Amino acid sequence: MKPSAKQDIFSSDFIRKLEQLRFVIRKSLFSGTIGERAMKQKGGRIEFAGHRDYTPGDETRYLDWNAFARLGKLYIKEFSREETLPLYLMLDISQSMSGPAEPKQVSKLDYCRQMAAALGYVGLVASQTVRLWAFNQPDFIASKPLHSDKQLFEMLTYLRGLKASGHTNLPEALARLDRAVTGKGFLIILSDLFETESESSRKILQRLNKKGFIINIMHISAGADELPQASGLFRLRDSESAEEQTVWLDDKTIEIYRHTFLSFSEDWNGFCLKHDMRYFYLDTIVPIEDVIFRMLKKKELLK
Repeated sequence: MKPSAKQDIFSSDFIRKLEQLRFVIRKSLFSGTIGERAMKQKGGRIEFAGHRDYTPGDETRYLDWNAFARLGKLYIKEFSREETLPLYLMLDISQSMSGPAEPKQVSKLDYCRQMAAALGYVGLVASQTVRLWAFNQPDFIASKPLHSDKQLFEMLTYLRGLKASGHTNLPEALARLDRAVTGKGFLIILSDLFETESESSRKILQRLNKKGFIINIMHISAGADELPQASGLFRLRDSESAEEQTVWLDDKTIEIYRHTFLSFSEDWNGFCLKHDMRYFYLDTIVPIEDVIFRMLKKKELLK
C-alpha cells in the first residue's frame, strides 16, 4: 500500500522486520561476513594473532601447552582486538528525491530513509559506531554518533525529521564529510545521483578511497526514472531548478531516454568497479528487507 502523508514510514510492521534482521546479522557475524575489512586495535572482538617465545614474567594462562607437548618449548599465545570501522550513511534529501512514487511504491526519499534505518540497524547490531548525514544545497544535517542498537528509535526520530528540498550538491556534501571525519570509515551514499557535477564528486570519492574509506554507492531509483510509461505531449518541470520544457514522448523518444538512463547507471557502476568501490542499483518497488537479506546472504554488506 502506498503510504499517505500521515502514515509513519517506520510502522510497527517495519520495526518488526528490522528486529528479524538481528538473528541474520548475529549469524553472519559468527561466519565472518560482516566487518571483514576491519582495523586491529583496541576494542572489539578478541582474535588469535600468533605465537612468540615465552619469557620469564609472562602470564602462564597464555601458555600454549599443545605446542609444548609437540615441540618441547614454551610459547605464548598472542591476541589482537578487532574493531569494525565506523559506518557513515549519507542521505540525499534534495527535491528530486521527493518522487516519483508510482502506485504501491514509496517515494525515493521514504525508501532512502527506510534503507538508512535498516543499514544503520545492521551496523549497530554489528557493534559499529553509526553516524548519518542528510544533504542538499545548502544543508548538511548530522545525527549524533550512535553506538548501540538500543538507540534505534533515536535514529528513527532523526530520519523522520528529514524532508526533501533544495538542490543536489554531492561534491559539497562529500567535502564536508571529509572535513568532519578523521580516520577511515565505511561510507554508504544513498541518492538518485541526479546531479550536474559528477566529475567533482568522483574526484572527492577517489580521495576518500585513498584515505582508506570503504565506499558504497546505493543508486535509488523509481520506475518512472528508468522508463516513463506515458506518451504524448508533456510540459516537464525540473523539480530542483524549476526549469520547464515541452516534449513529445513517443516510442522512439522513450527508447532514447531508456538507453540514456541505463548508460548513466552503467557509467557509475564502471567508475565504482575501477576504483574498488561498490555500486548498487535499488528500485523502490523492491522491499527493503529483500535487499538487506540478499546483501547479507551474498556477503555484500558491511565487508
